[in-house]
Amino acid sequence: MRAMISRFCALTGWIALSGSLAASALLAPARAAEHDVPYLFEIDMGPLKIGEERFPVDFRDFPVQVVSSVPGAALSLEAEWVPGSLEWFRNPQNLQFPRARMKARSTLAAGRVSLRYMDKVLSMQEAGSGSEIEFFVSLIQPGDVSVVVDGKPAGTIVTTIKPRPDGTRRIVVDYSCAPYLVELSGIGDEFATATCRLWRMGEVGEEIPMLEVYWFVAGARLPDGTRPPFIASFRATGRSRMTLLDREGRPRAVEISASLPPRLPRLRFAGGLGPYNFVAQKDIGVKKTEYAPSVMLYGNFFLTDELSIRGFEAAVSRDPSASAFFNNFGVYFAYELFRGWDKRMQLIALLGFQGLTFAYDGLKGTTFSQAIFPQGFELMYFHAFGKKGYNLGMGMFILPSVTNPYSNLWVRYGKRVFGEVNYISWSLGGRLATMWGVSIGFPLAAWF
Repeated sequence: MRAMISRFCALTGWIALSGSLAASALLAPARAAEHDVPYLFEIDMGPLKIGEERFPVDFRDFPVQVVSSVPGAALSLEAEWVPGSLEWFRNPQNLQFPRARMKARSTLAAGRVSLRYMDKVLSMQEAGSGSEIEFFVSLIQPGDVSVVVDGKPAGTIVTTIKPRPDGTRRIVVDYSCAPYLVELSGIGDEFATATCRLWRMGEVGEEIPMLEVYWFVAGARLPDGTRPPFIASFRATGRSRMTLLDREGRPRAVEISASLPPRLPRLRFAGGLGPYNFVAQKDIGVKKTEYAPSVMLYGNFFLTDELSIRGFEAAVSRDPSASAFFNNFGVYFAYELFRGWDKRMQLIALLGFQGLTFAYDGLKGTTFSQAIFPQGFELMYFHAFGKKGYNLGMGMFILPSVTNPYSNLWVRYGKRVFGEVNYISWSLGGRLATMWGVSIGFPLAAWF
């Protein structure tokens, strides 16, 4: 439905009458749930650097030291961070973590030295007369790396997390939490990350939300020794509190807050208004151009997070009864083809039909109606340009006919209220209607 609303939101106009009925695509509503399972067509476009509140990372805040097991004895190994290797990744709970590559070099042959990290054995690669290796280390929970030489423990690579002298907050709240205004407090300058998943509870038509917030604080633990991640569950707007012990064993009162709607409706409606340039032709050589207002409705009924039924109704005319009038409505089945780039890019297919009404001299004169079957798609970019809740959508409907061509192209950007640029063109025989303009879309109602 998002697609529909996207495209047809564009047809928005001033207060021109739309003599048709409408159930049309809604202005991109927030998704009902964010999944922590991979999509079949997930696309990786390189290192992930995405987060609602990504903190700055400086390798100087993570000094690396090689410590020998034998006091006073040097270990024939050195370690350092690889410049430019920082990236963000997700764990099975969908939490975002920064990680970077660490490079270890030894003057010993590859067969004599190996490393142990996170229950894994890392074998060295030959490098000249010595050996070396690169491996990923989580910056939030780095842990120590054990060094084994000739089958015996020889030392440790220790990574220290230094506090930020300026008190910079190092918290990543995932975009999946953006619709629910999730915030963490009481963390201090520790590293923390959170992600959200919304569940629909109850019967269709009376569904209410339950939000699960998965969160993690580096170096923290409960008094009984249990370590994160933890889960805060919300059934309504409120706060969740928990007392943790930090790295130094000091108690910290951590608070998680969230805002939830009382209901989760599946049917949503939006409207749109905006001025358009309207070109109408009733026969070859008989044409007029005028600026006209447009008015529309968009509807979206969500079946699942990936499937919906969308509709739209749009009318453009300066005076529906006496001047050129063009009305366009449609119903479409929208389904997700793939989602990639950390689930922020989505391609939606739109399959359905449309109805057109064209009256060159207004509805008091001769009117022409037609059913057409253009098909289309919409490409969505969620939280565009790093602005949470703001989405960029672009798409088109095309009927590639020589005698009866139709095209509808749109670009939309915004949140609940959005702006859209739209172009529509249709012709059949000597009849022609072409319009383009800028419109403003806004939510109207939500039911069921």
